[in-house]
Amino acid sequence: IALDSQGRIWATDMELDKVFCLSPDGNLLLEYGGHANIDDLSGKGFSQPSGIAAIKNANGEFLYIGDTGNQRILKFRILFR
Repeated sequence: IALDSQGRIWATDMELDKVFCLSPDGNLLLEYGGHANIDDLSGKGFSQPSGIAAIKNANGEFLYIGDTGNQRILKFRILFR
């Protein structure tokens, strides 16, 4: 799991091939993904995502997701509304 700068909780689910975002009080805010193979270059799916980190730098805040089954790391910008 990972926490972003707004206190949101990000978690991966290897069985469902998804990423979830929860509010600080545990409400579901986002469910993203589904099964995809390595040829899914759009990053809309995963194969056994097993690690996640939220990193903030001068360019913004990003999620890094270890996509184990596809042997890659995906990077997503976190946009706050």
